[in-house]
Amino acid sequence: MTTALIQRVSYFAIGCCFVFFLIIFSVLFAYQSITLAAQREAFAQRIESHTDILKQVILSKQLFVKNNDIDEWLNYHNQLEEILSTAPEMTAKQQVILNSIQSRNLNLKALFEKQTQEQFNNANKILQNHFNARLLTQLESIRADAVNLSVDVQENIRDTVEHKFMLIAIVLLLSLSTLTFTAIKLRRILKTSLTEVDSAITHNATDDFQKIELTYPSEEFESIVQHFQEMNKKLQENSISIDAMQQIIAKRTEVLEEMTRTDPLTKVANRRAIYERGALEYSRSKRASLALTVMLFDCDFFKKVNDEYGHFCGDELLKHLCHVCQSEIRVVDFLGRYGGEEFIVILPNCDNSGGIETAKRIQQQLAIQPLVFKGQEVFVTLSIGICSLTSNHKDFEQLVNDADQAMYRAKHNGRDRIEVFAA
Repeated sequence: MTTALIQRVSYFAIGCCFVFFLIIFSVLFAYQSITLAAQREAFAQRIESHTDILKQVILSKQLFVKNNDIDEWLNYHNQLEEILSTAPEMTAKQQVILNSIQSRNLNLKALFEKQTQEQFNNANKILQNHFNARLLTQLESIRADAVNLSVDVQENIRDTVEHKFMLIAIVLLLSLSTLTFTAIKLRRILKTSLTEVDSAITHNATDDFQKIELTYPSEEFESIVQHFQEMNKKLQENSISIDAMQQIIAKRTEVLEEMTRTDPLTKVANRRAIYERGALEYSRSKRASLALTVMLFDCDFFKKVNDEYGHFCGDELLKHLCHVCQSEIRVVDFLGRYGGEEFIVILPNCDNSGGIETAKRIQQQLAIQPLVFKGQEVFVTLSIGICSLTSNHKDFEQLVNDADQAMYRAKHNGRDRIEVFAA
């Protein structure tokens, strides 16, 4: 079964997105569990604190002697009941402890009401102390349960942190392993297919006609192979001369080279061609002490265009963007697709001010020349980062990285704007 390379790359991109969301989900799940455990700990601490306050009221004041003391005790007890009514979700073991606390609180309330009904303010001192001691016993039981609840919650927090950390680590390790394996596989497919095509072309140059057998069949390379086999057949049937054959091979090689340097959708330079041209311009600018500027830009809200109008409209929008850019840059400038909806313009013998001027022209033209898709005008704005060559840049890649930082700053600051990298 033949699988298109673009389909393999799409699967890889989908896999990357799935891994990203899986990691985010794991982190959010761990955060939710830890937050809930922290709420349980705070709940247990509040119960313990209020039982201490109620005990202090009994120990420091003579209950049932003054009505205001009784009111103070009732106020604190009502606060305790409010705390119990706002209990967070508990584990099974913690729920048993909470049920015990609630039951003891009901006993405490019943005992206090009984004391109040019998008017112990007229009772003797011994009887008052007896009932105060019973109240203290109930409060101590509630406090002991709260301490047990707090201890269990703390153990639960430690277990939760340990388990969630292990879960995230395992998910991350498996995800990175899978993505690394897929990336290596894609690289092997491309390298092997190109080597097999190149080998066949090399043998043809010596009149040793060979049929290409792709180790990893793909639609893109199958098309190349088909045309190559047809060429071989014609060469053999018509006994083409060596000179003519070499010309054909050179032409086919040029086509292959062009394919490896051109983005198939927009027909502008691809990432490989960008770095080749960039390295050449970087060396030339360094030798002659000339200015060199890189402009990196990204389409704002491009996913929204795909979602609203469809991916075909998104493809047409990228083509339209390249057309506008090529009409606004100089002949010596170099436009390429960096990846996705990101593009690079290499501006030889140009400083930051020249780069800003070029970027503004592109923005203005995009504002007045929208893509017309099925009778609707589709506008696009750009987040643009600009960086000029300095003595700090050791290679072209570093220059691109600085322009990339400026572009992301443009996105962060509101999109549809130009940012210049500040060394």
